[in-house]
Amino acid sequence: MTAAPFPSAERSGAHRIAHTEVGDVREVIATIAGFATMARAQSVGPRALRDMLPELQHAAESADPAVMRAVVAACEVLGLSTGLVTEAGLAAERLLEATRTATEPLRLAIEAAAGAASGPRSTVSPRTLGGRPSAGLGAKARITLQSACQDAVEHLLEVRSAAELLLRASTCEPLPIALEDLISELSAGELGGSEEIVLESRVDPALLVAVAPKVAVPLLQRVLSLALASGVEGHFELVSREEAGRVRLELGLRPGGRSSRAGRRSGQRFLIPRARAYDAPVVALAAGALAATVNLHGSSAEVSFLSQAP
Repeated sequence: MTAAPFPSAERSGAHRIAHTEVGDVREVIATIAGFATMARAQSVGPRALRDMLPELQHAAESADPAVMRAVVAACEVLGLSTGLVTEAGLAAERLLEATRTATEPLRLAIEAAAGAASGPRSTVSPRTLGGRPSAGLGAKARITLQSACQDAVEHLLEVRSAAELLLRASTCEPLPIALEDLISELSAGELGGSEEIVLESRVDPALLVAVAPKVAVPLLQRVLSLALASGVEGHFELVSREEAGRVRLELGLRPGGRSSRAGRRSGQRFLIPRARAYDAPVVALAAGALAATVNLHGSSAEVSFLSQAP
């Protein structure tokens, strides 16, 4: 697969601002999640669900172009401004691939449900297919569609989060932020997820870093995801040191991987998502926008931000 193409218009330089929105992606997710809710409701009959199939099919087919509109321009801006053109193309490519992977089972489930209700045909129509009345959705089709919708929503929410991070990074204005405050925001749960970690932070409360918090916080959360082996409960230690105008954060997984009860009480405990194929290029672009560096070494990592004099 080749890298996702960038628009050719207005390639005027690194100062260009990305005017992109993730509203269309939110609408797609809301439609799919709404169908899953209706499919769970016993009060919604099989014919009513059948009549909702065209809207669901439209949402599934709209996911690709919606994500493309949300990420491609932001990736172009970040590629130009940071010089990370390869990473920008890779991030767009992998996010689009993740979108297709998330929606393909749903599209197949929609086609199968339509076929079961009204005969073999791929185009969904609310009342008739092939010139004859269509029946309602059976129990099997209902359960299959509900499951496919839930899986699609889970993955599309992660894609949307990455798209929002890229958009924020493409327009961010770094500000002086207390490092201690920044680290405390990691447990705010913006990304959500299924992997539980404990983070013991030992950072200098006097240190200030030049960052945009809405970029730096999800950036650090994704670094944690990349550092954490999937399915292993992690107990991380984070320490800071200042050198040559930069603040370096050293993140490491404690020996044994699991934390003691005392450690659990002393550290931040929160959930992060599993690492995805697009996380590495997205992290590189977000770090570049902050003039930060990220180095991953298995279950350990180093993140360096510009320091800000008090």
